[in-house]
Amino acid sequence: MNTGDKIKRQLGMEPVPDEGGSFVRIHTGAPLPGTKSPSVTSILYLLRGAEYSRWHKLGCDELWNYHAGETARQLVLFPDGTCEERKIGPDVLQGEMPQSLVPAGSWQSTVLTRRTEDAWGLFGTVCTPGFEYELYTGGEPAELMKQYPGAAERIRTFGTTTPCNGINTEG
Repeated sequence: MNTGDKIKRQLGMEPVPDEGGSFVRIHTGAPLPGTKSPSVTSILYLLRGAEYSRWHKLGCDELWNYHAGETARQLVLFPDGTCEERKIGPDVLQGEMPQSLVPAGSWQSTVLTRRTEDAWGLFGTVCTPGFEYELYTGGEPAELMKQYPGAAERIRTFGTTTPCNGINTEG
């Protein structure tokens, strides 16, 4: 059993429905005033090997935090038609950032930088307002390529074994 599998077992993680990867919920905040919706939610999120976070958007802001293991590449497609590729990791002197904010309504996909069988990356995400499944919308690369023609090649290759080049590149 490799380290990623051991972490998954130790933390009691489950597969993320529709998205990929594994998670365990850490915190659910008090309901927003006058609703049953949580004010904030927090999870730990694990990617192993070739797993990736499939294209999706949320109806809430999502703040990614690097914790351990491999760094990740994240492609964010903003509602205004622009895009940005980010490296989520600890080495800020090499262009990585330990946090990545994905604004509500933005499409996103995330992959490990090194995608070998023994690779793993542990991240945390915090959603505000809190995540609820009705806030999740899955995306298809073919449709996103039509909406973001300037990023079509990156969208097509993201989540495959082909590297996606470019940091902070406008679409």
